[in-house]
Amino acid sequence: MNQTSDYMPLLFFWLIGAAAGTLLFFAACQSDEASLLADSQIMMNAVRTGQTSGFPLFRYIFQRRFLTALVLWLLSMTQFGMAVLNSAVFCCGMTNGFAVSAMTYLYGISGYPIAVASGFPHNLIYLPVWILFYFFCRNVNRHSGGILRQSPYFLAVCVAFLAAAFLEAYLNPWILEWIGQIFNIF
Repeated sequence: MNQTSDYMPLLFFWLIGAAAGTLLFFAACQSDEASLLADSQIMMNAVRTGQTSGFPLFRYIFQRRFLTALVLWLLSMTQFGMAVLNSAVFCCGMTNGFAVSAMTYLYGISGYPIAVASGFPHNLIYLPVWILFYFFCRNVNRHSGGILRQSPYFLAVCVAFLAAAFLEAYLNPWILEWIGQIFNIF
């Protein structure tokens, strides 16, 4: 691949994923609205009652992010690395498109601030780290040295995930509740 095409998949696959997530949401709405929106409603009810913060949520979020990063890091060192990383970016875009669509469907125009608030402040850490992680994993095969030489970089990513998981578990529910009160959603 040439230099330009090395950097385009990140944005391209995320945008295609976001469009696919939006279309998937609206297609699923036509078939079974109640089961489709159950997860969104459960999350909003949990925020409303204050059941989504604390150590159990922190542990769940960090384990989920760490396992995802570990699997992507290990798979990036294989011949299928770029396909796996591009698929992960596509899935991330799809999840984001689906979530924004669900919030606007549930709460109308007030769903946009809720969708933005659901990603704040932890995405201020996650987004740059995932972007750097994407490019790091993409380049792992090009540089020799193996896993041991690359492990300090992976440990730095894990520390960043730890900080972001802390913000997501302890600060984000409070922000969601505050934004929900401002827009009379909760």
